[in-house]
Amino acid sequence: MFPKISFLNTSAYTKLQEHFSEIKDVHMRNMFSSDPERFQKFSIEFENILFDYSKNRVTGKTIQLLTKLAEELQLPAAIEAMF
Repeated sequence: MFPKISFLNTSAYTKLQEHFSEIKDVHMRNMFSSDPERFQKFSIEFENILFDYSKNRVTGKTIQLLTKLAEELQLPAAIEAMF
């Protein structure tokens, strides 16, 4: 059994909040113009289903922080324990 951890009490969540305040006013047009490969970086195709999150305020740093949050919440271990 895994301990209950509130995401609100993690350092990754605090950093995500700070990151949001840094990028909240950045226009999507600027995100695409500053990174011509944005679509390739922030989309995935799986069995003919396209998951396109390039049109959201997501950066490489956002992904790193979300990954850190998952680790702090022990999500990888919890997924592994299911199988």
